[in-house]
Amino acid sequence: MRKTITDRWLKKQGACGEGRRWFCDREEIDSVAMLKKLINQEKYDRSIWLFTHPATERQNVGPAIYSARLSLANYEAVYPEDKRPRKTIAAVEKWRKNPTEGNRKDAESARSAALSAADSALSAAHKRICNYAINVMRS
Repeated sequence: MRKTITDRWLKKQGACGEGRRWFCDREEIDSVAMLKKLINQEKYDRSIWLFTHPATERQNVGPAIYSARLSLANYEAVYPEDKRPRKTIAAVEKWRKNPTEGNRKDAESARSAALSAADSALSAAHKRICNYAINVMRS
């Protein structure tokens, strides 16, 4: 997945003008070395963009699964009975190991359920924040 970063490649990938200028202002053209620089400079949005663009769909799923696993314990601490996110991770991992159309459909179905869970969690969080704000304003 190592790539040589050029302006031509950046254009082909649909990089924005600012991003292209930033990349082209650097002497480094090796994607791995560039990723290290981006991370050291805390330019995480650009590092994720650079990682995901030359990668395949299956390769991109790895960081998504990793990220989901990082937040899973926090979610399940608040919603211990809701297994939708865990089932989604399992379905996506199954598709990643064996990318059949059936596994893709299962993963998409699980993803829809997990998005519904996330929406519910976000709504609950918004309600708590609003109630907190009301209490702060009263005092």
